[in-house]
Amino acid sequence: MKFVYNKFLFLLTLVICIGVPKEALSRICVTSKLTLEKEVELGEEYIEQISVSNPTDEVHEVRLFLQDYLFNCEGENFFNEPGSHDRSNAGWVEVATTNLIVGAHSSVTVDLKIKVPKKESLEGVYWSMVFVEPIFRPKKSDLDKKKVQLQTIMRYGIQVISNIKNTGVYDFKIENKDVILQEDQRLLKFDVYNTGTLSISPDYWVEVFSTEGKTKGVFRGSRTRVYPYTSSRFLIDVTDLKPGDYNSLIIFDDKNSDYYGTRYDFSLAYAEEASSISDIILGKEFLLNHSSIKDMHKWFEVGTEKELKRELLAFVLSIEAPAQTHCD
Repeated sequence: MKFVYNKFLFLLTLVICIGVPKEALSRICVTSKLTLEKEVELGEEYIEQISVSNPTDEVHEVRLFLQDYLFNCEGENFFNEPGSHDRSNAGWVEVATTNLIVGAHSSVTVDLKIKVPKKESLEGVYWSMVFVEPIFRPKKSDLDKKKVQLQTIMRYGIQVISNIKNTGVYDFKIENKDVILQEDQRLLKFDVYNTGTLSISPDYWVEVFSTEGKTKGVFRGSRTRVYPYTSSRFLIDVTDLKPGDYNSLIIFDDKNSDYYGTRYDFSLAYAEEASSISDIILGKEFLLNHSSIKDMHKWFEVGTEKELKRELLAFVLSIEAPAQTHCD
């Protein structure tokens, strides 16, 4: 099952067809933190809490359940049965109650008891997710009407993260570097694959230079968490760059005194500032070797030269870049 999500605010939606009133959408909310993270010792037991609030005038039922959580750089999310991979801590988590009755304008707090196994082989990060969602029970009067309504159920997902103290390896690789056009923004994008045993949530930025070595700007991205076995697409807004050839260095700061860098050289051109299609390509080899506007129209599936130019706004010609480097 796929959801659109923000990794720091897991407010998930599930669309279903049931005969319930629209106001059911706001039945509950989670008022506690949506990320419960702790550095732990082998054999340690500890308690986390989830607070569920009911802002409505009616009593509501709520259920809580555990699932594993993985994702990839294509935007796919995978919510699987607990214990589906060897970095799941779902088996360590005991939910005090899986069904709640939350009174009108009141809150209920649920304890999560986490018991870390005392196994020397454990190292790095382990995680899972507790889902909180309302239970809908259609009224008999609604069922008698034999009407079907499209209703959205709001789920909350709370990450439960256990970091084994003084263990784990911080490592990753960067692939698929490119510059794309997205809603009038030029974005440097690259995919980060976590190949270590710790989660990563680095500060990162790109330092851009002209081919003559002059600084053209430092552009920063928003922090994103990436677990082992997962990947994520990182984006940096470089809209302020003018068409031209650039050298750049993508830098990660892992907050542990190390910096990681990878070089990316690219060229940008924009149709609005080009006098001809050949200017757009900056005199370099066109990736698909299409030499005529007619062929370009066919490949991009557009009907006019104006439409073609719009397609070429995001066209980037990249040259072979050196492998990722590590900078102390």
